[in-house]
Amino acid sequence: MIFREVLGNLNDLDTSGKKIEKIMLDWFELDRRIIRTTTDRGTKIGIALSGHGRLKQGDILYKQMDRVIAVEVNPADAVVFEPKTMQEMADVA
Repeated sequence: MIFREVLGNLNDLDTSGKKIEKIMLDWFELDRRIIRTTTDRGTKIGIALSGHGRLKQGDILYKQMDRVIAVEVNPADAVVFEPKTMQEMADVA
């Protein structure tokens, strides 16, 4: 299967009664235009987007009556700085 466009987002879809297959991507893969991967249920897919912004959590690439394939972003570690002064913010930057 090759997907060429985003059909919507899971936040805007009633998913009751639908099987949701997830495409697990890391944050740095969301900007790529061409991706070859496998869903969490073993379906081999390709993504070849044109003219679309970056992929987002929950973007739907395939939708049928009982099956949806959507993007899931893998969790990533992050460092959070909470500067107390402008000088601390400048030092961190």
